Amino acid sequence: MGVFLLIFLVLVATKKIKLDNVFSFIGKLYLGIVGISIFFALFLGGLISLAYSPLSTVIIFGILAVLFKNYKNKKKEEKKSKEEGWHATSWDKENKNQSAYQQYSMPLKHTTNLPSSVKGRKKIIDKFNKLYNLTLTPEQIQCIVNSTYMSEIWRSELEAMNVQYNSVYEWMTGPTNWLRVYIHAFSIQEISSDMRQQESMAMYAFESVFKYADELNVDSNEELIRRVNEKFLTYFDDASFMIAYRFLESKGLKHNLGKGQVIRNDSEIDKLLNEYKDKEMPKNEGTTGQM
Repeated sequence: MGVFLLIFLVLVATKKIKLDNVFSFIGKLYLGIVGISIFFALFLGGLISLAYSPLSTVIIFGILAVLFKNYKNKKKEEKKSKEEGWHATSWDKENKNQSAYQQYSMPLKHTTNLPSSVKGRKKIIDKFNKLYNLTLTPEQIQCIVNSTYMSEIWRSELEAMNVQYNSVYEWMTGPTNWLRVYIHAFSIQEISSDMRQQESMAMYAFESVFKYADELNVDSNEELIRRVNEKFLTYFDDASFMIAYRFLESKGLKHNLGKGQVIRNDSEIDKLLNEYKDKEMPKNEGTTGQM
């Protein structure tokens, strides 16, 4: 201790260290220690007061449940990013200006043709689910119904389900065509009340499909779609497949669907060429002889 004090006095004497700076540093350090001490004192006091509150158990377990859910969602997304080789949340942050759903940040409109009751709205989805052979589970239907009371876009989706169509392809239009294709084409879906999260789920699913399609060496889109449907237990056709393709393309995720194939009969072409050569041969020979 004496050695350190001696070194300090030498540095002060040689003006290597200014006393004003030393006192300023000590003052800041002191204030920092006092501030941290006050914070922990208030924090511990709050915990002690909660311990004697009848709602303390509920509050603590609620906080722990939220933290656990966030941790679980983060791990799930990290697992998907390792499997797929890309990260939807990171992509969304880097390309936030390309989000298709900034226009839906408006508050809920006051007028709608939907029933006000949960039961009435659930009945609409149940009917639509059966009519177009969707595979929405009761839990997913309930999630959509709940979301219609707080999300303008989910309310619009339910309003679209309450319309009579001549074909399912009339439903697969508009800015949410990717969502409708995702719900229709996949036998197993994930539904979220948050549309940005829903967008990420659909992007993961579509990206998995088209990464697999990139590896296939097939001659036609028809065969490509058939192989994809067998692999992922999906119900894509040419229309829905191209909607998903264009959706990924709009997000900067490029895939190659091939250039198609021109069918020809090489043996027939060869036969015609040989006949042409036989007809031209005497003329060529005559010309050679005159020279």
